[in-house]
Amino acid sequence: MEKRPKTKVRSESGPQAGPGRAKRPAPPSAGPGKGLKPLSPKDDEKARAAEARAVDIEAASRRFVRRFVILGLVGLLFCAGQVLRLNNHRRQVVRLDAAIAGLYETALGSDSGESPFGRLQFERGKLLAGSVRGIDVLGLLQSMSRYAPESLRLEGLNLSGEYGAIRGQIGSKPELERYLKDLEPDPGFAFVLERDEQAAGALDFILRVEAK
Repeated sequence: MEKRPKTKVRSESGPQAGPGRAKRPAPPSAGPGKGLKPLSPKDDEKARAAEARAVDIEAASRRFVRRFVILGLVGLLFCAGQVLRLNNHRRQVVRLDAAIAGLYETALGSDSGESPFGRLQFERGKLLAGSVRGIDVLGLLQSMSRYAPESLRLEGLNLSGEYGAIRGQIGSKPELERYLKDLEPDPGFAFVLERDEQAAGALDFILRVEAK
């Protein structure tokens, strides 16, 4: 008999698993009628609503950030304005202090002390005490300063009862004459020139004053 060669027959299920080999799991087969189902209109509406909510949250976050930045800028501008106002007020206070110190120096001299206002009150009290006994010193100074030219300088004031003598300097003789003419209608005091003498760059004078 003739020998036929042996042939290996493959099974439909694939090669047989020998010892030590793991069997491969068969891929799941989709049965008839099984697969991805299309979204229903209700599910589609829910998905769109969720997407819209996410967009709204993101837009609200952007609006909040913009408003926060705007409020921060407004706050910075407000603070900068307050700093500028404070600096302006500080400069004004410095100018006013310098002007007040100049007035104290004019009234009391360069050595006005630690409390120039208190010393000014003290000097005023002395003048008022002298006014009780005779001429109102403050009223006299007010009358003289009302028409005083810029060149007028008072150097001495001697009061005795209802009379007094005023010693000072003025720019020139015509200026002294105009000054005396301006003082004539004063309702409280009468001024009379007793003596005048030309000095270096000015005119020395002595006025006699009495209460009307």
